Amino acid sequence: ATLVLHSATKYLGGHGDVMGGVVAANAEWTARLRQVRALTGGLLHPLAAYELHRGLQTLPTRVRAQQVGAEKVAAWLQAQPSVEEVFYPGLPGRDPQGLVGRQQSGPGAVLAMTLSGGHAAAVDRVGGPS
Repeated sequence: ATLVLHSATKYLGGHGDVMGGVVAANAEWTARLRQVRALTGGLLHPLAAYELHRGLQTLPTRVRAQQVGAEKVAAWLQAQPSVEEVFYPGLPGRDPQGLVGRQQSGPGAVLAMTLSGGHAAAVDRVGGPS
């Protein structure tokens, strides 16, 4: 990939007390980003770096717990008549290429769903404006 952007605020911190991000880039983009960083001063504050480092110590435990929760939610959603489809690689048949097993230690904690009835049903279900 040319650029990979990661929100350190979401998973890495773990305590809800820090905002930050991570950029991984190829050599060309790394040089460009270093120049932008030098010109704009876009650096992580030392205390924020410490807090992110602290959060990394509990990351495996938190991710495992989040994954267990996501698996339960995905299975529950599949049984709901108002849910048309659940997108979660930990469900049977949802990882036909076997990528999760080859690239990760588990299916993660992110899932999505499609409600039966489309957008109108989703708005009605959550009580939002039409």
